[in-house]
Amino acid sequence: MSTLSKLYFALRTIGWKTTLRTIRYAWYRDQMERRFPLPQVRGNYPALTPGAPVEVTIDGQNVTCTFGERQLDVTVLDHNLFRLTWLPGDLPLPVGVVEQEWENPSFELIQEPGKVLICSATTQIEVQDTGEIGYWIVNRPSHQPARQAGRDLPPVFAGNSWELTSELSDQSVIYGTGMRAAALNLRGSRYRLWNRDPGGSYAAGDDPLYLNIPVYLTLDNGICVLRFFENSYSGKFDFSSQAISRFQNGALRYYVIVGGLSECLQQFTRLTGRPPLPPRWALGYHQSRWGYKSEAEIREIVRYFKEYDLPLDVIHLDIDYMSGYRVFSVDQDRFPDLGKLSADLLDQGIRLVTILDPGVKIDPHYAVYRLCLAENMYVATPSGKPTMGLVWPEECIFPDFCNPEASERWGELYPHLLDLGVAGFWHDMNEPATFAAWGDPSLPVNALHHVDGTTKTHAECHNLYGLGMNRAGYFALRKWNPEKRPWILSRSGWAGGQRFAWNWTGDIASSWEMLQLTLPSLLNMSMSGIYFAGSDIGGFSGHPDPELYVRWFQLAALTPFFRLHSATGLPPREPWTFGEEVLNIIRRVLKFRQQLLPYLYTLAYQAATSGLPLMRPMTWEKGLPVETQSLENQFFLGDHLLVAPVLEAGLEARQVGLPPGLWYAFLNGSGLPGPATIDIPVTLESMPLFLRGGSVIPLLEDNQPVLLIAIPHITSNYEASSSPVSLVYLDAGDGYGPFRLERYRFTYENGDLVLLCESEGDYRPDIDDYTLIFYGPEVETVVADGQPLTVQTNRVRLSRFSRLEIRLAK
Repeated sequence: MSTLSKLYFALRTIGWKTTLRTIRYAWYRDQMERRFPLPQVRGNYPALTPGAPVEVTIDGQNVTCTFGERQLDVTVLDHNLFRLTWLPGDLPLPVGVVEQEWENPSFELIQEPGKVLICSATTQIEVQDTGEIGYWIVNRPSHQPARQAGRDLPPVFAGNSWELTSELSDQSVIYGTGMRAAALNLRGSRYRLWNRDPGGSYAAGDDPLYLNIPVYLTLDNGICVLRFFENSYSGKFDFSSQAISRFQNGALRYYVIVGGLSECLQQFTRLTGRPPLPPRWALGYHQSRWGYKSEAEIREIVRYFKEYDLPLDVIHLDIDYMSGYRVFSVDQDRFPDLGKLSADLLDQGIRLVTILDPGVKIDPHYAVYRLCLAENMYVATPSGKPTMGLVWPEECIFPDFCNPEASERWGELYPHLLDLGVAGFWHDMNEPATFAAWGDPSLPVNALHHVDGTTKTHAECHNLYGLGMNRAGYFALRKWNPEKRPWILSRSGWAGGQRFAWNWTGDIASSWEMLQLTLPSLLNMSMSGIYFAGSDIGGFSGHPDPELYVRWFQLAALTPFFRLHSATGLPPREPWTFGEEVLNIIRRVLKFRQQLLPYLYTLAYQAATSGLPLMRPMTWEKGLPVETQSLENQFFLGDHLLVAPVLEAGLEARQVGLPPGLWYAFLNGSGLPGPATIDIPVTLESMPLFLRGGSVIPLLEDNQPVLLIAIPHITSNYEASSSPVSLVYLDAGDGYGPFRLERYRFTYENGDLVLLCESEGDYRPDIDDYTLIFYGPEVETVVADGQPLTVQTNRVRLSRFSRLEIRLAK
């Protein structure tokens, strides 16, 4: 976004007086940083001496290699997971990593001339006396190297900063790093690791953005190596030729995971924490707009949704509900009875979510401000005074979320809104963002945070700020609303943020180019452990034309977080404002999302328990043709669905790469064999979606439970082992009560197809009967647990079963 564009946006949204204040704040920040400069070099850290003799010691799971005055600690956490720490150096704040107790797998230490080998059951690390480190996939039980997975060159230290180069082959692709306005494969570009508000809008290539995570994955010939740098200082990834990681400060500590793509992500989310199971309503449709200014307007919007027969699950209130933008306040003139509003919405099955910003208005009459001063809850200047920033309420101070006591006190403010019936919270501006006419739009890097009796600079804590706010909010909801599952949406975060909040792509521009980049952005967030994410439908900072609006809706309906949102001052964007044709299409999209909720809820359970992402790139599956693996405009949604959204204007057909196996067009059930590249005709209504043969997925039809059964491709040598296991997860949709987990698997017995179901858990759904819908050949007879059933047009109504015998028509 150009300087003139930012100035125009500022004048339009915050007015000329506040725009002038942005000049004063930028001067204040610069003066603060000049007056109390950060030390550039703290200590005289020695350089690594290549070729120095290596002294090796072992203590439990830790192997220490000494290179003169430098030391490398390699900790074997699991058979394919290792922590590498170069010392001396300041160790990181322990906020991103949660799994501390590992199985302590056995490993073998072998010393050879010029190198040390650390061999687990599946992986070998080779530390050379130059400081170079290689990673190998090994064969059990011989531990002989089979395939090299990666190699790190000796690190380069300069004072407190350091640089690590990891080799890449010509075929290597790179994923991860958090949120990027870039292609899915990050190879060939540079990215900064510093959470930043781009200023009201962003376009392709703008960097950095709100959510940066110091993790990347290299994928080469089916072997994945994940490197996670446990370092919250400002850093850069340079993937121009090799993979170069640079950080300004802190110890060089990183985790290396070696294996397949799914295995690496499962281990990474085990290390940094898995997302909790959300309330089911959070997977529904969210309606939002910056500009809903009154209770009457909210009621009118809800009335229109009902009148036009549009499903609605959640309404979001942006900053206009507050009194003077004071956090945790409610404007009594515009929202005279927020409690009644939320209760009336809940009677219609609609939840209310309110925005919360971290900036606390400097106002001696404001209770939250007085609390922050009295309890020393604020981020401080080097002289001990509150650090000032400029945001919506004008001059503000900021809570110190690195301080556990301050975080707990902040969490005690949530009951005010919980008692009014607010169901979830939307954490915004938590990079933290400020309004600045130039320079970094955040707090001075020399501002101080208090952590367990010590002080840390904002240079170290900046990237952790959103994570800390989300953690404080999450535990507040667990404490003050213990019967419900917390739900928080956040613009910023860091590694491990999936434990506390969902994320979205922020103030994205309204354009076809940004719609196309939304998909790789969400996939790279998934490859960074952020599994629950979405985008502002239609883009935030402009007004989409009807076709762009529809196509963005269609993509969003197949992503975890499904919300329409836009900036203030733009034309209305509700579905009925684009005309009858668009309204009818959006109605079908919204109802399709409702139909898909049981499947999405099952995927959410898998993410919470197994660490598997909902959205997956085409490289997720091994053995795909190269041309299919490289596709960035289609993705897997869980194990069973292939999504090929229409992302270009005016298309009459789009090309789809089908993986090996039998696939069914979701719309009509027609079978399509893969691998193949096919052209699919599309209209404005089209949402190309394909179901894998051999799958069973749960759906809703007219609010009644359905199992959609995709008949597998049967051959003479068909074996049950080739059939995927399909899961269905059921519970009350919120809280922590009983559950039911069903596992479905096909087998082939005596010429008949058999679907087996194993279940666990005590949950009993309100409706125990459901409909089976078969995709594939005509089904002649069905026998459920010995009871013959009537089949009509490949549909059967029955109660739950453990064995289903399916005879296909000849």
